[in-house]
Amino acid sequence: MLAALALAGASGCGDAADDGGGGHRSDAAVDGGLDGGGLDPPVTATDPCAQAGYFFDGESDCNEVRCPELSCDCPIESSTAAMPETTEVTLHGCVAARGCLSRADCARICDPARAITRQACEDRMSAAGALACANDAECEGTECRNESVGALCIAALGCSEDGHCAAGAKCLFDPSSLDEDTGRPLSLGRCSDGAGDSLCYAPDDCDYNSCEGQRCTSGLDGDRCRFNTHCASGFCRTVEGSTSSGYCVSGKPGGACSDASDCGDGLHCTSQACYSGEPGQYCDTGDQCDSGVCYSSRCQSRKSGAYCNADDSECDDGFCVGSTCSSGTLLAPCTDAGDCNDGLSCTSGLCSDGSRGMPCNAATDCSVLTCANYVCSDGSNGSYCQQDVECTSGRCAYPGGASPGECTSGAAGAYCLAPADCVSNNCSASYVCN
Repeated sequence: MLAALALAGASGCGDAADDGGGGHRSDAAVDGGLDGGGLDPPVTATDPCAQAGYFFDGESDCNEVRCPELSCDCPIESSTAAMPETTEVTLHGCVAARGCLSRADCARICDPARAITRQACEDRMSAAGALACANDAECEGTECRNESVGALCIAALGCSEDGHCAAGAKCLFDPSSLDEDTGRPLSLGRCSDGAGDSLCYAPDDCDYNSCEGQRCTSGLDGDRCRFNTHCASGFCRTVEGSTSSGYCVSGKPGGACSDASDCGDGLHCTSQACYSGEPGQYCDTGDQCDSGVCYSSRCQSRKSGAYCNADDSECDDGFCVGSTCSSGTLLAPCTDAGDCNDGLSCTSGLCSDGSRGMPCNAATDCSVLTCANYVCSDGSNGSYCQQDVECTSGRCAYPGGASPGECTSGAAGAYCLAPADCVSNNCSASYVCN
């Protein structure tokens, strides 16, 4: 037998007009959404009181006018079609700011398929004062919806279908509340948006397909997971071969990983952390580096001065000298002429063309006049020297010992150390020829 509806009255009714809420939907629409299915396409907002056939006058004051009693003769489900029995359903009630229940659609009120929709309406009527709101901000960011019983924070209310919830949320039912024979819910569901810490009963109730203890995980780094879809980053770190849950990782440089699949595009996993292939990043093999060179567990740049594995192909200029890339140009490091560009020799560990100022050990290392003090010299004034023949002027002002001398013209005002260094054969105490 269909139970009678006893609607509790509410005091302090105001004068706001009844806006009719979400209006009447077809039976197919009313029955839809009971399984908490997906929200694609978007679900139309629905008002359970309007669906159930409850109408308020929008003007009565509960303190002055007693709300009328309404009744519906509803057939008993177990009766025969030939001789249906009926039971009277009595309705009365008043909602703050909406007035008296003034009209009832008995066809909808008596419909057994709408029993849980009527429960959702009763839930809203009893909460109309406590959950009244003016805007979304008063509902802590969730939806403040204007329905036939007033503007309410609907996320805190029971539901019988997805449309009773805020946009993007769905109505979930505890599996234990479903009728064993019909699969229909016997009690109200709760709204859930699938975000972190929202209600869930199954993985697909959640944005990231992970439900732990009837609460959706947020998909943030460190949250438990089993699959990449459980994580906002798209990366779930699990130990290979393990059947236990893993945890969400960022997939970004420096993030934790067990292999490259835990890292974003262009990143690799080394020592359980994600790295890019840029110079200076950690690596295990050359193919993890942009340059193709991994030396001492670090990606190298291939430029002159970068480390290399004694392999010329690891350097942009084609010269790996010892373990360092070299340019092969003048004064670049070398071990033999093969480490220098064509036309250069390797002298004293540096590439040289034998010109003035280049390193040398003997005159044969130079393309100019001579080798003086291990530097190639053309004998011009100011060049290094140790004897007169190493100067084009024929004069070398040489102090002797380890210090190098200097070629001088011997003219008045030129540098000198001894009288013989000057044409005038006169060197002043200030080391200038008179």
